Amino acid sequence: MIKKANKNDLDFYKNSKSIIMFSVLWCGECVMVKPIFEKLANEFTDINFVEIDVDEFELWKEDVEKGPHTSGEEYSITEVPTFIGFNNNEVKFRTTNFKNEKELRDLISKL
Repeated sequence: MIKKANKNDLDFYKNSKSIIMFSVLWCGECVMVKPIFEKLANEFTDINFVEIDVDEFELWKEDVEKGPHTSGEEYSITEVPTFIGFNNNEVKFRTTNFKNEKELRDLISKL
């Protein structure tokens, strides 16, 4: 199951084995990859599969102008979908754009 998160939840997920998909509702590629992301979430239950809406929580890189240490600055989201894999607070991978099932499985193996 994909977990919905807000930017306040990100520290929790960074400290565990997680794949965070940064997306927006109006993104065609985000809509296309979501069923694949959901399928893998149901298969790999030891990994947190998390989706966060970049628009809802103002995580676009341009938002860094609002001040230092914003989530936008930390995650530098400039394209969606963006996938970031964390394990024990360490970034294991970061990639953008649509991913097919094989590509997502390859990313999972890096965790």
